Amino acid sequence: MTFEERIDTHAHLLPPFYRQACIDAGHGKPDGMPELPKWDIGTHLGLMQKLNITKSILSISSPGTHLIPGDHKAARELTRSCNDYMYDLVSQHPSKLGFWASVPLPDVEGSLKEIAHAFDNLNAHGIALETNHHGVYLGDPRFASIFGELDKRHAKVFIHPTTPCVLRGNHTITRKQWQRLH
Repeated sequence: MTFEERIDTHAHLLPPFYRQACIDAGHGKPDGMPELPKWDIGTHLGLMQKLNITKSILSISSPGTHLIPGDHKAARELTRSCNDYMYDLVSQHPSKLGFWASVPLPDVEGSLKEIAHAFDNLNAHGIALETNHHGVYLGDPRFASIFGELDKRHAKVFIHPTTPCVLRGNHTITRKQWQRLH
């Protein structure tokens, strides 16, 4: 019997602090999920073995790390914590794990700093982006510098679907609008 190598590029993790931050920010059931599951590395590695998965590329799922519109400071801190957490896991299991780093979009300045940190310090395999960030879609001109930096670095980009923002006109969702939706 020949062994076929399997690499799972769509493997989510929920560090306990991230899960709690999501719940605290009103994202306890993102994208129609019945709840945010609990996650641990032991169970994940066991599942990999059971399913004959050679390597998992970990990432944070939607809603991403920018949980509350306008709160860039909290988003930057949560993003950094998640990326450092993934780096630590990869360091402990380098033959089994890699990761797509998160960025705190729609905060462009914070995202550019996190891209540099992810590639220069953490050796991320690439960057994970959601299809929109508080109603700002990836094709928005505000994100041109993000894609310019990713292109300059020849970065791999993992695009993850998320619930669309269906507001008309200006697609940037305000904190007040977000609170009404949740």
